[in-house]
Amino acid sequence: MLTIYYIILLAIMLTTAQILFFVLRKFKLI
Repeated sequence: MLTIYYIILLAIMLTTAQILFFVLRKFKLI
């Protein structure tokens, strides 16, 4: 059960990181 929780947490962290990088790129373009 803990392994599944850690995998989900890692997936959320990766998605949030991708969103943050996308936002930073957009702000740099402005």
